Amino acid sequence: MIKIAVLDDEEAARNRMEAILARYAAEHDKQIEWKSYLSFLELKWDLVDKKAYYDIYLLDIELGKENGLLAAQFVRELYPEPFLVFVTSYVKYSVKGYEYNAYRYILKNEMNEKLPAALDGMCDAIHHMEQRWYVIETANSIEM
Repeated sequence: MIKIAVLDDEEAARNRMEAILARYAAEHDKQIEWKSYLSFLELKWDLVDKKAYYDIYLLDIELGKENGLLAAQFVRELYPEPFLVFVTSYVKYSVKGYEYNAYRYILKNEMNEKLPAALDGMCDAIHHMEQRWYVIETANSIEM
């Protein structure tokens, strides 16, 4: 199961992202679960108080009085491994977005074309990470 957080204060953009996720999951036979957030504070509350974890974060940058870059910074402080994808209307933040080790920076007007391709790469990487296993040798046995 791949878990995705969608952070965008625009209802139309959230709906488009959710539709793309649903279509992608159906077309690629992937188990994807997502939760949408209207604000960084709402996402932060889930991460801290509910101990929520997501494999992928789809983050808008301009969120009214809030900022998706702060959300990215917060996620990176908690977890270094999730994928961060900025989905925004503003090119001016692209360089800053990569300071948080973003996987992609997608403009909202290109979301239909670019988000499924990004999902391909992220889902493949997550699948490979889940397939890793370790051999631990103890005095009496070998554990896998």
